[in-house]
Amino acid sequence: MHILNFKMVAIMVCLGLMVIAGCDKGSVEIACSTDNLVLKSTSVDIDNPGFESDFDGWEDTDPSAISSDAYSGSHSAKITGSCGDVRQTVSVNSMTEYELSAYVKDSWRIGVYVDGEKSSRSGNASDWEKETVTFSSGSATSVIIFAQYNEGEGRFDDFELIEVGDATDDDAEDDDSETTVYAYDVLGLQGWKLNAFEGSLGDLDYVDDIQNLETYSNDDWFWTDGEKVYFRCYSGSPTSDGSGNPRVELREMTSDGSDEIYWDGTSDDSNIMEWKVSVERLPSSGKLCFGQIHGPSDTFDDIIRVQAQGDGNQSSGEVRMRILGWVTEDDGGDDETGFYFDLGEELYLRLDMTGGVVTLYLLESDGSVSSTLFTHTGVNSESNYFKAGTYLQSMQDEPYSSSDYGMVAISYINVKH
Repeated sequence: MHILNFKMVAIMVCLGLMVIAGCDKGSVEIACSTDNLVLKSTSVDIDNPGFESDFDGWEDTDPSAISSDAYSGSHSAKITGSCGDVRQTVSVNSMTEYELSAYVKDSWRIGVYVDGEKSSRSGNASDWEKETVTFSSGSATSVIIFAQYNEGEGRFDDFELIEVGDATDDDAEDDDSETTVYAYDVLGLQGWKLNAFEGSLGDLDYVDDIQNLETYSNDDWFWTDGEKVYFRCYSGSPTSDGSGNPRVELREMTSDGSDEIYWDGTSDDSNIMEWKVSVERLPSSGKLCFGQIHGPSDTFDDIIRVQAQGDGNQSSGEVRMRILGWVTEDDGGDDETGFYFDLGEELYLRLDMTGGVVTLYLLESDGSVSSTLFTHTGVNSESNYFKAGTYLQSMQDEPYSSSDYGMVAISYINVKH
């Protein structure tokens, strides 16, 4: 028996003979059975895996960009903020085990969607590191590979997908794979309905009450990453008969979700909505509403709309909060709160209507009041309900454009009466 120190090992297989060459002691020839051979893994084609051709082959969601800081070549993908995402659909074989890898830097998350189920890993790397996610394709013949935002700016390069073997029922997953999580579960939406759409972008129909909300998700306008629920609304989308502006919004229902609710805002009983919300992007008008109290009558209609206002198509930086609706447009309240915040910054807010008084509070993380942003008295509306999501403003009659949209993310919402 000889113990060899190798400089380099090259394994060549031919007719059942394995030759190990390039060691310090010359070469050693070992007879072996082909039954013991390990076959080379099969690589799966990925378009533009290193982003050398910009985002060709990839679907990218802002805030994302091409970076000159690369592991190899001259480019990588950079994701800089919440809901940033790059993804690509690739063809695979069913009932097969795969390994997805990418070189990552700074804060990262990579993974794959297989028939709607997400498998991913995340972390932080001070310099370029290769990270992997293993998964089984099950019955799927295509999967979606992705890189996503994770706590901070991150870079991604040289994606690779390889077939590593046949799947079995006993295969165990080594990564932090996740079962399917729906927006309904993240926010607890039993007492809400969703105003959204059906169809494909550019050819949509408005739907007042999306059915089967418990398992509903749409990558274009309503989805979750397991922590936040995202509401995206494009210019030119259809809307309800009572508005010219498109929306993807939750509408308050009775606690069991069986019927629409209307509550009396003039009584001494408190009516409160608390929600943790971040405005991610503004449409070309620079205006969207992300929370409101709505009344049923022509007199009151939108009692109060909590809005973000900034530049057209703005996706980062500071915007201001404005208050619109009956309280300011019809009854003389000041629509300027003097409050500014950053796109992507999560706000914890409380909207309260009690005894005809409407008040908006900014809350601390523990739910205590940090400051009063707006208050208005003499609101004598007796039939009201809360709404939250993305409601575009000053976008009537605008044409559809895939690059013109507003987006809001909500991680928590609760009403109390």
